[in-house]
Amino acid sequence: MRKILRHECRSAWIRKNLSRPGPYVVPMATGTRLLASFVEHPASAGETYLQHLRRALRVAATLAMAAGAALVHALVPALCTTRASDTIFALHDDLRRVRDRQDAA
Repeated sequence: MRKILRHECRSAWIRKNLSRPGPYVVPMATGTRLLASFVEHPASAGETYLQHLRRALRVAATLAMAAGAALVHALVPALCTTRASDTIFALHDDLRRVRDRQDAA
């Protein structure tokens, strides 16, 4: 691991290194473990940080919509009878396809 010199621009390092898939050379500095976690996990999934962020936000939004449908169904059982479970099953299938693609690569 190399240390960032004080005169180096950390934001330039982030722009340069987070735009490509790993492995990453993470600079030694305060909060290095936190910074490393931002790139190590996405790299282990074969994604850049920004690709991983986009996928995770899409999953979160999908789950929030499923939760909303479940809430509506809890209040009025005749509404959204299968929406939440259908959404969860579709999300599972999508994530399984992503994992299979990553395993094949």
